[in-house]
Amino acid sequence: MSNYLALPLSPPPTFTILFAMESEAEPFLALGQTETIEVGFPSTSRFLNWTCGGACCLVVIAGVSSRHGCDRIGQVAAAVMAREALLLAPTSCLVSAGTCGAVCGSLSVGDVITAATTATFYDHRIPLKAFSTYADGNYPLFDLLPFLPDSTRSARVSTGSSLDMSERDVSNLRRLDIAAKEMELAAIAQVAFELGGQAAGLKVIANAAGDQAHGEFTENLNDVSQGLALSLKHLITKE
Repeated sequence: MSNYLALPLSPPPTFTILFAMESEAEPFLALGQTETIEVGFPSTSRFLNWTCGGACCLVVIAGVSSRHGCDRIGQVAAAVMAREALLLAPTSCLVSAGTCGAVCGSLSVGDVITAATTATFYDHRIPLKAFSTYADGNYPLFDLLPFLPDSTRSARVSTGSSLDMSERDVSNLRRLDIAAKEMELAAIAQVAFELGGQAAGLKVIANAAGDQAHGEFTENLNDVSQGLALSLKHLITKE
């Protein structure tokens, strides 16, 4: 039985796009016009209204760490963004957009994928019976595939906190039947689920997961983000 949310005929009223990194967001932002949104609560995130033709969406970018001077990647900032996005657009589907690393050999750099079925955490290891299923997460995802170009693939994506992979990570990724790994989706899906919202993932392969991921990621980030931007534009504008 599928864990996709049962909404087969039409998308939710709106999509909100969430980015962890400014460089992942820039190519998409450049495809339309943007206007900064001022919010009524303290935040380190950036909020933008993106428009292209007659279509529009809310964009949330995690922002820069005031302590470390880098993008606020990872699960904590992602959960904060998700909560903020739901405050601003409570009926919107939260789309975690960005890069990911290929775990299986059938995915190549530049492939755009929609996250299939459920969002999981592959590195939450809690050997206590009461938390056995909580560790994996398995939060339901909205199915974006019918609203994307035919070239888009669907694959299982899991969330962790590193670019490399330990032996335990590899074991968990295999157990969960994961094709790609990243650092935000499951946190966003958890917040959305627990607050009665919807979440989805649209990712692009930037590197093969593993010990050399950081170099390949840096080399490919700009190019693959261009392809992701075109898929996001199609999602919002239907063009």
